Amino acid sequence: MKLYPFPNVDKKPILEWDDVIDDEDEPLSLDCEEFAYPFPVCNYTEGIDGANIGYTQGYICGNIPFEAELFTNDLNEVVLSVVLPWIEELDPQPETIVRNGDKSIGCKKGSVIGMITEKESYDNSVLTIGMVDYGQCENVDVMIAYNNLLEETAIITFKGQLRNGTLFYRTDCRGNDFVQILITLKDADRLLATTPLDFKNFY
Repeated sequence: MKLYPFPNVDKKPILEWDDVIDDEDEPLSLDCEEFAYPFPVCNYTEGIDGANIGYTQGYICGNIPFEAELFTNDLNEVVLSVVLPWIEELDPQPETIVRNGDKSIGCKKGSVIGMITEKESYDNSVLTIGMVDYGQCENVDVMIAYNNLLEETAIITFKGQLRNGTLFYRTDCRGNDFVQILITLKDADRLLATTPLDFKNFY
């Protein structure tokens, strides 16, 4: 099991998007007595406009909580933003259940032939507004590890063998460390990935 320490820092328009949702999973209530990490303190009211499709909360295997949102940007992309706790030890073979709202989602795996990591120039996400921003992760291994975690727990399913993602370091108002992962689900021409998560409106 490889260790990925949190970086040593001095702390300081609507598109057609329905096809990115895959809702074939069976319902199961969200029920967890104790989480392995704290939930992030997220923003649900500031900076919201028509580009912000919705948000959701849930937990993945090992009772690891997450929050996610779906937004569009000026590049005609639909982007999934997922906020996860900083996990120093990433298990390469997580359990098979993700719970989100009333869903139980089984794990899926696939072969990867390429990974695209680049800074999102048009980031319309709002959940992390108010968090301390420590910048983008430059370690491709860390990005791949988190990307694999999201894919292996079926939060995302890529349509081909090419993966994409960008990871940022965040700390919330309680001093807890998180990562924000941005994954492009759809660009102007192609459906790149889908998610089974249920999103509710910000307002």
